[in-house]
Amino acid sequence: MARETHYKKLPLTLEQALSGKSIKIRLSGGATVKLNLKKGLHDGQLLRLKDIRGGRPRGGQGRELILQVSLLDHPFYRIEGLDVIAELPVSPAEAHSGCVRTFAGPDGKPLRLQIPPRVSEGQRLSIKQGGLKKEDQRGNLDFIIHIDENMALMEYMAVAPGRNQASLMN
Repeated sequence: MARETHYKKLPLTLEQALSGKSIKIRLSGGATVKLNLKKGLHDGQLLRLKDIRGGRPRGGQGRELILQVSLLDHPFYRIEGLDVIAELPVSPAEAHSGCVRTFAGPDGKPLRLQIPPRVSEGQRLSIKQGGLKKEDQRGNLDFIIHIDENMALMEYMAVAPGRNQASLMN
């Protein structure tokens, strides 16, 4: 008896694809399988699971399951090839003086990014080899600077709490 081959999309968050965490997937028969993901999976990558029993009687020939990785949209990061890219809003003061930002990286771990003084709108800050992997290639993690004038107003409001919006208009 020949082995059956089934195909299924495997939707993953960017964090799951980069971090190599374990996930559980539900098979068509209702059974669940624990899947240990490799770090650095990319969109479209195929994963092959052999001898999946999925409710078949013992001794029966298992099925083969081919999973195709499908990366879900992320609210902050986007994928371009193997590169992971994000727009990074900074205030005019931060762009002028430089600063350090700490936030969740695409793998979910804290990321500390040094923004140098005098960055300009549209400038790219890159972390080499911080993107997705495909065979022996690895993409970058790029941040595109966006100078947000509204952040200057928010910083002003935080420093001068006694002022109200009406006095700012005068």
